[in-house]
Amino acid sequence: MTERTCAHNSTTFQKLRYYYENREEAPRKHKERGGLVLAVMGCDVPDEILLAGNFFPLRICAGSHIEESSPAAYLEYAFDPIIRRQFTRLVSGYYDDFTDLLAISNSSDVLIRIYYYLRELNRMGEGVKTEPVFIDWLFTHFMIHEERNEWTLHRFIHTLEEIHGATISEKALRDACVIMNNNRAVLREFAALRTPAEGLSRITGPEALIVTGAGFFMEREEHTALVKALCKEAADWPVVHLPKIFYTGSIQEDTVLYEDLLSAGLNVVAEDHDWGSRSFHMDVDLSFSPVPAIVERYMLRMPSSKKAGISERTQALLTAVGESCVEGVIFYLNEYDDAASWDYPVQKKHLDEKGIPSAFFSRMPYPYEPDKQITQGFTALAGMVKEVVR
Repeated sequence: MTERTCAHNSTTFQKLRYYYENREEAPRKHKERGGLVLAVMGCDVPDEILLAGNFFPLRICAGSHIEESSPAAYLEYAFDPIIRRQFTRLVSGYYDDFTDLLAISNSSDVLIRIYYYLRELNRMGEGVKTEPVFIDWLFTHFMIHEERNEWTLHRFIHTLEEIHGATISEKALRDACVIMNNNRAVLREFAALRTPAEGLSRITGPEALIVTGAGFFMEREEHTALVKALCKEAADWPVVHLPKIFYTGSIQEDTVLYEDLLSAGLNVVAEDHDWGSRSFHMDVDLSFSPVPAIVERYMLRMPSSKKAGISERTQALLTAVGESCVEGVIFYLNEYDDAASWDYPVQKKHLDEKGIPSAFFSRMPYPYEPDKQITQGFTALAGMVKEVVR
């Protein structure tokens, strides 16, 4: 990563970076203290419920630096390469010695298939340590579906209670919602330094990924305290004098792509993937009961490309682009991660009408590695943005 002196000299930032890079340390310590660790696949397993049950929510990672091994042979090559590597790690036993349960949400059609594959492998004696728990959300916005989702979460809570051997009370749920709301609030405060109204960003895209992503691998209250302290420090960091762009597309579990964009003269200041801005969009409304409030938050937050229609996704993108005051948009999709490509033609049409330059990269290899042709595409987008701004 290209270091900025301000981040390099910040003890607070380096603590966050440590957890971002050492992703198993905090969950292992949580288990040593007698807590339980719940591995999570999909972005719709509510952290609020896990925290209320004293589970450490651990985000399963692809580990782009490791090679796919024989367990990947269970999957067709048409699977998203990130999901393939997550599956490989699970089936190879990478997480077995410090996780107690695996929960999968139907955040994409691929994850639904992963759940069935893991269940069948377990039946054959070749799967993960425990039978995976599946959270079968309905993502359409109808009252009857909201009621169905409440039933789904109550069933999930009951499963956790059986494993934990203790009741998860409404007070515990409410307290956990407060913890997560506080965490999201301070992340939004930090994000405001990426996209200030006066147009001068003080945060680089890689720095933002580290600060946000660290929260997936450490105790949330500690993460909140560190980010809050960092907001005060970063308010005095030097301005990043590069065009501000919005990133939409495949999730970024590491900073390599954002670093290459930075080197090409583009600074990502907002995104709609689950390792970035989408993770802290919308709070749980505690003016009513916790479970219905949690359902509302996960149903109504910024829509995912995997579970939303084209018009909904287009409106969400235009809203996010407007709020983040960006000067360009990059669409970047890994090979076999094609869902968002259906949205692109309509989204590009609206961006063109607003005079916002964009660039589309599809069927990109994973893990990402700097490539001359790709870098030229990034540089071309930087040139287009500068022309418009001028």
